Amino acid sequence: MPVGFGRKSVRSKGRPLAEMVRLKRSIIEVKAKTGCPAHALIIAIARITNDPDYNSYRQGYKILQKVNHLLQTTGINLQHG
Repeated sequence: MPVGFGRKSVRSKGRPLAEMVRLKRSIIEVKAKTGCPAHALIIAIARITNDPDYNSYRQGYKILQKVNHLLQTTGINLQHG
């Protein structure tokens, strides 16, 4: 006779990315229409440095000023991708 409790684990097979972002804490969705690499970089730096605004950055709040400062200080131009 089969033995088990029928527990369904959270697996990524066949699930869309939007659903996996909601289920997994290790996947972060960047909520920016322009400058996505800069937004992702700011979120990663905030995670590593234990920035208190990390959750705000993940949700898309308070991040625009930091992104603009990063792009101005580094001189990176993201106009053409």
